Amino acid sequence: MPRPRRCAACRTLRPGLLRLWHRLSRRAPGRASLADRLGRRGERVAAKALRRAGCRILARRLMTQAGEIDVVALDGDTLVLVEVKASLRRDAAGVVLVRPSDRVDHTKRNRLVGASRLLRRGTLAGRPYRIDVVSVVFEGRRSIVTIIRGAVLTSRER
Repeated sequence: MPRPRRCAACRTLRPGLLRLWHRLSRRAPGRASLADRLGRRGERVAAKALRRAGCRILARRLMTQAGEIDVVALDGDTLVLVEVKASLRRDAAGVVLVRPSDRVDHTKRNRLVGASRLLRRGTLAGRPYRIDVVSVVFEGRRSIVTIIRGAVLTSRER
């Protein structure tokens, strides 16, 4: 009797991550893709971590002409634009293969800077701001959150 075929995730992920991956990857018609659901879950976890760090969340998934901003928050008087990157990727030893924050490339940075300019034209003009990246790595039911403050430098800071 032939052995049943296993998906690529079954061969590479640990059992706890495997259950989470299979649960997230079940997709019925009209449901969001695995990447969308993982991203939304990462944004929820990141918003909680930012609240615990003392930030006040103003908006999530804010669409601008320049693109989407995952989380907009206030840290004291500073406006914080947050890009959230979530991942399940780990090797057998539990080491993250690619840090989620490494996936913020040049194009994404430019979109974030453009979105920040658009936001600061209105009522937020003159307010100090920064662009942070929050990296979320899921490990079964646990999540490892890393907040990188001021991760994206704007043209005035370079």
